[in-house]
Amino acid sequence: MRNTIKYAIFLVGALSLLTLNVLALSDPSEDSNKPENNSEEPIGIGICIDFIPHNHEKA
Repeated sequence: MRNTIKYAIFLVGALSLLTLNVLALSDPSEDSNKPENNSEEPIGIGICIDFIPHNHEKA
């Protein structure tokens, strides 16, 4: 029983490392998601969040 658990943990660890290795070595330049204007500049959205302090005391 203990050997089975050891082998299962080893197998899960080995598969996790293999998956991380494949993801780390993948070439992002092969992505087909290119901007429509064919420029190399990234397209982004500026977000501004203003937090308004709220007082929980009753008036």
